[in-house]
Order: sequence, then structure tokens, then C-alpha cells
Amino acid sequence: MPSRKFNITAQQYTQAGRYEVVQNCNCITVTNLGNAIAYFNGMILHPGTVGSTLGDSRTIGGNEGEIYKGELVISFDSGSTPKVEVIQKYYTE
Repeated sequence: MPSRKFNITAQQYTQAGRYEVVQNCNCITVTNLGNAIAYFNGMILHPGTVGSTLGDSRTIGGNEGEIYKGELVISFDSGSTPKVEVIQKYYTE
């Protein structure tokens, strides 16, 4: 089987909303970098402990060749610095 080429992109979001997934996305990792509870497609991501900037993370990955066709739905509970980082792996060809 020939190998496929891929790349990654990383974005940080500080506002709730619905965001598009990059074309040919195969894997998404979302990490809570803020001090508020974050939600990614309904999954809870708790903030880090005192002194840590990294909170919970979730990864949604497909098998080789699979493409994610959903969207990113991000929301937050109250907190002074809501922030998540979203890393997407996508096929380039």
C-alpha cells in the first residue's frame, strides 16, 4: 500500500462557536489551556491544576485513509481565560 502524505495545523480558540474542520482531516486533538471548563463536541475538558497550563485533552482519530466529516463545537463555562488548542492532522494528497 502506498504511503499517504499529511500535515498538521494548530489553532487556539478563546470564544465559543462552531468551527470548520480542515479538508481531509484524519485526526483532531483538543487541549484545554485556559482556566475554565471547556467542551469539545459535548466532551468535558477540565482545566489544568494550579501551576499548570495544560488541562485535559481529547483525541479523535481515524484509521488510515478515513476522513473526519464533522465540525468543531467549542464552548466554555465561566472563567477569566478560556482557551483551547486544536491540532488537526490532514492528508495533503
